Amino acid sequence: MTARIGVPDVWPQDRYGIEVKTPEEGGLYIDNILAVLQADREYEFATKDEPVDGTLWEDPPQTINAFYDLSGNNITLLAGVLNSPFYSGDATEEENLGGIGMIIAHEITHAFDSSGSQYDSNGNLRNWWAQDDAKKFEELGQSVVDYYSAQSVRGMQVDGQLTLGENIADLGAMACVSAVAKQRGLDLRKVYAAYANLWAEEVRDEYLANQVTTDSHAPGKVRVNAVLSATDDFYDAFGITEQDAMYVAPEDRPRIW
Repeated sequence: MTARIGVPDVWPQDRYGIEVKTPEEGGLYIDNILAVLQADREYEFATKDEPVDGTLWEDPPQTINAFYDLSGNNITLLAGVLNSPFYSGDATEEENLGGIGMIIAHEITHAFDSSGSQYDSNGNLRNWWAQDDAKKFEELGQSVVDYYSAQSVRGMQVDGQLTLGENIADLGAMACVSAVAKQRGLDLRKVYAAYANLWAEEVRDEYLANQVTTDSHAPGKVRVNAVLSATDDFYDAFGITEQDAMYVAPEDRPRIW
């Protein structure tokens, strides 16, 4: 797996010439956009018979996003996401671990979720699993589906199957981050608080209804509460007992990675 961080080594204008004009030169925004799109299409046609260039980025670096690419077997952390609340040079180690640390671990775990696990290390769609391992993995995946299908926000049920890949990535990332925090002697309460802060949001019912129906990501509240309720270290850090609303019996906490 390779990591692409911040900005690309090769920029679009390094691949082909684009002529854009400022307003002072008589240029229009729409004309500049069309020029960029035309240059991009011409480049695609000109290189259609060449090997795939894995160094090219599909998204501009200022985008606030991070993702895993199945066919490239790489993770990308765009420059836009390397800012607060995800990362800050002034933040504590706990805050950065619960922030960008979770994002990094989440994207890496996508290589081993319900979709990424079907691709090999070269990004090829290939079954590289032993038969018994694959069967066990499917069983564990079903436990994640069942766990999240029992989650709801404002009476709207989460689709555990639709969100399976993202939920596996969240759970795997939290297991990783918790282990790192303990290894470094960090305050888990602060790490978990930083993670919860990532998904603080206020959305309308209409948006939420659309999200639980179409989005592969669970709502923010579920991404926080369901993940932490499935994390053993969360119980020790906050002294969670059976009397607390976020308590889940150990045998009902889904675990894959």
